[in-house]
Amino acid sequence: KIAPDLTWPQIDAALGVIAEFGLAGVIATNTTLARPGFFAEVNQAGGLSGRPVERKSTEIVKYIARTTGGKLPIIGVGGICDTRGAAEKLDAGATLVQVYSGMIYRGPFFAKELAWGVAERQRG
Repeated sequence: KIAPDLTWPQIDAALGVIAEFGLAGVIATNTTLARPGFFAEVNQAGGLSGRPVERKSTEIVKYIARTTGGKLPIIGVGGICDTRGAAEKLDAGATLVQVYSGMIYRGPFFAKELAWGVAERQRG
């Protein structure tokens, strides 16, 4: 997993290791240690996930896809709570998406709703 807290040169270094060892793909991204805005006052151990990481995660997916010429499979993760969020990751270059936030906030049928929504969007 590529963390959203990494700098672009650090991501480049990680991509170099992935290429050197012939790894099959990458997950972008994990949780963040940053606590932006409202979350700056929250004193909690562990990483922040959900909507606060959505934009940065999508930027990293796009960067990895562009840097690797679209040849490295990317699993886009981070703040996907609806079809729009999944579509943004796919449009940015993700091969697949992984969801957790949407499952937590929208329930067990979210995966089915998301699959239908993405399929409908691709047909449309």
